[in-house]
Amino acid sequence: MNQEKLVFDGFHKIAEIECEVKGQTVKREKLLVKGAVAGIVIDEDNRMGLVSQYRPVIKQQTKEIPAGMLDKEGLTPKEILIEEIMEECEIPREEILSVSDKPIHEYFMMSGNADGTISLYEIRVKRQENKVVQDVDVDSVEWVDMDTMRQYIQEGEIVDGKTILAYYYWLTKDMKQKIEKAKEEGKQELLDFLDS
Repeated sequence: MNQEKLVFDGFHKIAEIECEVKGQTVKREKLLVKGAVAGIVIDEDNRMGLVSQYRPVIKQQTKEIPAGMLDKEGLTPKEILIEEIMEECEIPREEILSVSDKPIHEYFMMSGNADGTISLYEIRVKRQENKVVQDVDVDSVEWVDMDTMRQYIQEGEIVDGKTILAYYYWLTKDMKQKIEKAKEEGKQELLDFLDS
C-alpha cells in the first residue's frame, strides 16, 4: 500500500505519503523535486570549474560545480548539462572537448525526503579563464587546482555533496594516473610506499 497526496504546491511541492514499513502504516512528507545533472568540468590545464552563487536557503555564497534541473522538455540530461555549462560558465559549444558517455555517478539527492536523483558527468574543455558571468543565478566561474579546491572545502566555501564528490573523483583519478606513470617509469620505491 503506497498512497501519495499533494499537500503543498509552491516553488517546491510536498506530498504526504502513506506506506507500510515493518508491518506498520506510516505517514511521511515527500519533497517532490525533479532530477538534476551536474558537470565535473576540467580544462586543458587540469583545473576544475567552480561557479559562485548565493544560496538563499543557507544564506551563503557557495562555490559549486555547474548543475541544472532536468526541467527542459525534449532534451536529454547531457543536452541540458551542455546548456548549463554554456550558460553558467559561458563556455561556447566549440570549446567543449568531450562529455562522458554515461554519468560517472548517480545518486539520490535527499534519500530520506525525496526521490530526485542527480547524475554527474565528466566534461573536458579548452583552457579557460576566471570571469564574471551574466547568468541569472551564477555570479562568476573560477578555475581551480586540487589544492585550492581542498582549501575551499576545509574553509566551508564548498558545502554541497555533489562538489565534494567531484573533488574526490578528481583526486582519485589523478592518483591513478600518477601510479600508472610511476609504473611506466619504474619508480618502485613510490609503488612500495603506496602498497604499504
